[in-house]
Amino acid sequence: MTSDHVILQGISIFADDSATALKQISELVEEGLGGYVCFSGAHGMSEAYRDTYVLQAHREATLVLPDGVPLVWFGKSRGHKQMEQMAGPAFLPRLLNHAGRHQWRVFLFGADAATLGNVAERAESEFPGVVICGAHSPRFGEVADWDNAQIRDMITAARADVVLVGLSTPKQELWMHLNSKLLDGPVLLGFGAALDIFAGVRQDAPAALRGSGLEWAYRVFSEPRRLARRYARSIPTFLWLVVRDRSKGSARSL
Repeated sequence: MTSDHVILQGISIFADDSATALKQISELVEEGLGGYVCFSGAHGMSEAYRDTYVLQAHREATLVLPDGVPLVWFGKSRGHKQMEQMAGPAFLPRLLNHAGRHQWRVFLFGADAATLGNVAERAESEFPGVVICGAHSPRFGEVADWDNAQIRDMITAARADVVLVGLSTPKQELWMHLNSKLLDGPVLLGFGAALDIFAGVRQDAPAALRGSGLEWAYRVFSEPRRLARRYARSIPTFLWLVVRDRSKGSARSL
């Protein structure tokens, strides 16, 4: 697979359009290559800076797609004018539509059982051909404390083509990194809260804000106790990473 990428803190971020991204994911599935896909933004980049394991999980991902507008701005400032935002809530229906046309077997992992049930019902209703072949909601706790061998056995027994992972960042990136190479074939996609939005248990940002770079403000307003601290930390960290990258680029050009 070939495409444009932009590098930030050693992470190769997909810098093409969403149609090309979907094509590459389809190739991974149809050829049984496996791997995992991160949907990342300023928060993901900030977590990667703070934790070497999260950094490694991003660096070794098969694809890192720009979930947030700031990453798109960064890529375009580096000359990737065709780069598009690939927000999970918008990309998920496109993926399921493609999965239905190709009759992919889809395994749901993360969130809670009721949410996964809603995802399964809507996916099979709206996207004929999609086969929800299994679902599992892990208990609360750290990734390393779960019975990951048993979870992998469930996914293997279900003969999944793709696994939609609905955990928080960075937990889902750590889980995919830990388990991807131990699974034979399925592509793991870290959709996070996009599964909650698809299930109808959480609201997406209003259409007027999508693509503006201000979706984070809506999320903080909606869940201040959970998200205010996250964005107060991640936004300055991301801006510093961009400034640091620009400084390094200037030094290399001297």
